[in-house]
Amino acid sequence: MTKAHEIFRPIVAQVFFFTIILMAGIFLPATVYSQDSSGEMGIVAVVNDEPISLYDLVQRTDLAMASTDIENNAEARSRLLPQILQVMINEKLQLQEAAEKEINISQESIKRAQASIEQQNNIPEGQLKQAIEADGLHYPSLLEQIRAGLSWRLLVQRKAGSLAHISEEEIDEVIADLEDARNSTQYKYAEILIPSSSAEEDTQAKETAQEIFDKLKEGADFRKLAQSFSSKASAFDGGEVPWTEENELEPALKRILPTLTPGFLTQPFQTESGYMVVLFLDKKVAQANNIVIPPRADIARRLRSQKLEQVSRKYATDLRNRAIIDIRIGPNVTPNAQPNS
Repeated sequence: MTKAHEIFRPIVAQVFFFTIILMAGIFLPATVYSQDSSGEMGIVAVVNDEPISLYDLVQRTDLAMASTDIENNAEARSRLLPQILQVMINEKLQLQEAAEKEINISQESIKRAQASIEQQNNIPEGQLKQAIEADGLHYPSLLEQIRAGLSWRLLVQRKAGSLAHISEEEIDEVIADLEDARNSTQYKYAEILIPSSSAEEDTQAKETAQEIFDKLKEGADFRKLAQSFSSKASAFDGGEVPWTEENELEPALKRILPTLTPGFLTQPFQTESGYMVVLFLDKKVAQANNIVIPPRADIARRLRSQKLEQVSRKYATDLRNRAIIDIRIGPNVTPNAQPNS
């Protein structure tokens, strides 16, 4: 494995996550699959009359797999290709919406995003392209993800408008809840969620979650896998969730977490949103908490982020519902497909 490959893993994880999390939860059963020869001819999907090619799908899959410890073989590609195709469809919808709303991403914005990736990954200034291509990976695929992510951020901010405003009363409510939390049981854990919203996606999601679990048991990095594959907002922090009160846990976690001990890694289990793997980190029992109330500005930033995520999810779902999407390969994509060079 080359040095460039090692450097590139966190790069892809960061950008791949950004796209997934903004569009998480919209893998809808309304998507039409049609088995014909188009995939063999090079078109794997058409999104509102815009095609996605087999070449681009394979290149994106290479990018995604470079960011994880999952072995790049036919079986793994067979599971990942359909999910990555869904991500690419979502990005296509983002860019189409940005064009319709006349949102243009400047070269300066793209350069700033590239510089941020370089800085976070200790890559010399201006060397991102070389670092990626040194390992035979496709630089334009990364640029497409960056452009879609920046476009979507602006679209969501515009859509949210005044809804993203945080009032003093909202901050007061959070502080009051934190005060109450000083006498409640809290849990700290890390999570990876593979989303599934239909029976068709369920088997694929379950298999992917199982492979991730197997890799974790072999010593794979939880943070990298969470950043690359989890659809939860926590993926940005490597899957780690802040201290959470028991009454705020979703039903599946409320049943499971109280039975675990620190360091325990769960087998994949089903939730309302898909299949989850959890690494249990710690627990604070009632009346043993020493919660520090964060500054009001920090609370406001977190609340605003939560509101923007809610707007993003609804906006993305609406786009998907309005779209005409024709997927021309079945859920079991031919794993050995390679781009024509």
